[in-house]
Amino acid sequence: MPEFDYRTAWPQLAKPQFIALSRPVKDIFRQVAREAKDLPQNHDCSMSFPKDSDLRAKMEALDNDELAHAARVIYFFGHWSPAKAKVSRIGNGATWRFALLADRVLRDRHNVTVDSCGRTGILIIEGYVRVFYQTRDCWTWKEVGPATDAIVQCTRLLVNDTSRNSESDDWLKSVVDRIRPLCDNNARLWLTTNKYMK
Repeated sequence: MPEFDYRTAWPQLAKPQFIALSRPVKDIFRQVAREAKDLPQNHDCSMSFPKDSDLRAKMEALDNDELAHAARVIYFFGHWSPAKAKVSRIGNGATWRFALLADRVLRDRHNVTVDSCGRTGILIIEGYVRVFYQTRDCWTWKEVGPATDAIVQCTRLLVNDTSRNSESDDWLKSVVDRIRPLCDNNARLWLTTNKYMK
């Protein structure tokens, strides 16, 4: 069975993109490592901001493009990190906590809730939009692209317009195929990580 080759993906994709993040994003990431290190994940897989902190205001100062990209890069910088990279010195769990907090801001901006799962819909996870459908017997999703204004709006329109024919993988593929051309080259790199399956 193929396995994901994180030893190749991390230095080729996650690490260079982490290094290229803006200084404000890296400052916010370090602040998450300090102030959110003991915060648990909520039962709905979201996270609350720490009390008496300006973390939310700092994330709110980033536009959707930068915040979605930062959530994606920082999450996978930690998730794919080989043990020898010592990402843990930044703060245990800081990478996934940053992504959860960024997702919270993005969901609020786009009015997407984690508990709004109807028969079809969209979610924002790790800075990216996922289109899903569910039936009594299954639940499945596909990733569309970063949670930018254009991608969220177009995805929402397509999902609402085509949901009557939504109980198939073909429906999911058709939505993805219509949205992916809106993604820039950088976003496409994150949508083709299956090339690291060995």
